[in-house]
Amino acid sequence: MTTYLFSNNASSTLAGPISSSATSVSLASGTGVLFPNPTTGQAFKLTFVSASNPNTREIVNVTAVSGDTLTIVRGQESTTAQAWNAGDFANHWLTAGSFQNFFQGSYGPTAFNYLGTDTGTANALLVSAWTPSISAATAGEVFLVIKSASANTGACTLNGAPVTWADYSPLIAGDWPASTVAQLFFTGASFVVMSVFGPTVFARKSTAGAPTNIVSFTSSTTWTVPAGVTVIKRIRVWAAGGGGGGAGAVSATAGAGGGSGAYAETNYASVTPGFGITVTIGTGGSGGGSGGTAGSSGGASTFGGLCSAGGGGGGAGSTGGAASPGGAGGTPTVGQFQLGGNGGGTPIALASNPYVSGAGAGAPFVGSSASGNQGTAGSAGTVPGGGGNGGSATGSSGTAGGGGGSGLIMIEY
Repeated sequence: MTTYLFSNNASSTLAGPISSSATSVSLASGTGVLFPNPTTGQAFKLTFVSASNPNTREIVNVTAVSGDTLTIVRGQESTTAQAWNAGDFANHWLTAGSFQNFFQGSYGPTAFNYLGTDTGTANALLVSAWTPSISAATAGEVFLVIKSASANTGACTLNGAPVTWADYSPLIAGDWPASTVAQLFFTGASFVVMSVFGPTVFARKSTAGAPTNIVSFTSSTTWTVPAGVTVIKRIRVWAAGGGGGGAGAVSATAGAGGGSGAYAETNYASVTPGFGITVTIGTGGSGGGSGGTAGSSGGASTFGGLCSAGGGGGGAGSTGGAASPGGAGGTPTVGQFQLGGNGGGTPIALASNPYVSGAGAGAPFVGSSASGNQGTAGSAGTVPGGGGNGGSATGSSGTAGGGGGSGLIMIEY
């Protein structure tokens, strides 16, 4: 199963020609950081567009990025691999295939791998045909199941595997009403309830095993596992954002925004009572100085060796004109669920002074940062993990970029 990555407003041009059989492509110098950075099992969509004929296009999957060189899988989504020239466009656009990785319907949008309708009994659910078709579930996949039989009267199974709550406790009578849709994660041995949707929502009859403690960490420390605690049910980690780039004391000058920190999540991690776990909260990157220097990268956040994420990159500074590129989004490193940070924005070059600086990127699940600054120092990034805005100068004096937002860790046990 491939996880597709996304970033905002990423585009470039080809640095040189490629043949129809080439499996790598070089982009314009310095633009590789604008795009996601996939690792094993990840990719992002890229669309080649002819500079001379915009109707000539090819969609590829990018599976690796090294500097400005991308490793590509050609001719995706019914397009044809063909030769391309230097100067042709390379755009990170949403495609039909991107949207097909998401469910759209009356129950609202959610990511899933397979959709099925139950045709079994109240407690022994059966889905004999999945869309798209598969012969058997694989660990790590997500399933959307419509329960058409009557409400359950006890513990449930789906195609013979137990259906449980996130704490692995079984469902009890009335937990899963009829005509209710559930999003289930397959562990390889059981289906775990992730989310539920109308017209009737799950009403859990028992709260046994539900989290009773939620702890937030905003500064680095050592956390001692309490007596009797052997499992942390959920660990959520946000890394820090990068600082925005500064703008020198030159008319019509603006720095780029910092990239946001990455996000990682680990569920049901085994721990030992009394053991001290090192908690590191990433510090937001410093904004670039009023001399037009670049912002610095945000720090990584880690919860022992159980979950960690990397900080966002600093935005470029400028001593004249609009700075580029924006800071790169951070990379998650340890976690069952990972989201890369978003890239920082580049300035908007206006016809008149001052320019609007590049906006800092918002971190996953946190939302967008504020718009770029105009004629002022950059604003600080949102917490957790937002990138700082670039500075915008009028020419009379330089302005500094905003600092990145610090990281955050939350645990439930």
